[in-house]
Amino acid sequence: MLVLTRKLDEGILIDLDPSADPSMPAGELFANGPIEIRVVDIATSRVKLAVGADRRLFVRRDELDEKR
Repeated sequence: MLVLTRKLDEGILIDLDPSADPSMPAGELFANGPIEIRVVDIATSRVKLAVGADRRLFVRRDELDEKR
């Protein structure tokens, strides 16, 4: 699981990994189960999230999104 810390108004993006085949049926990405997002810690101004997803999915902090 990937662990990320987020503050108010920060987010995460989950997208298809650039190396994955874009014509792959979505069902293949969930063959081993759903995407899991778990809160692992809460502090005054932040939350720590653990994200578990298929390796063909790319999880990143929203401030790193080139499209924004």
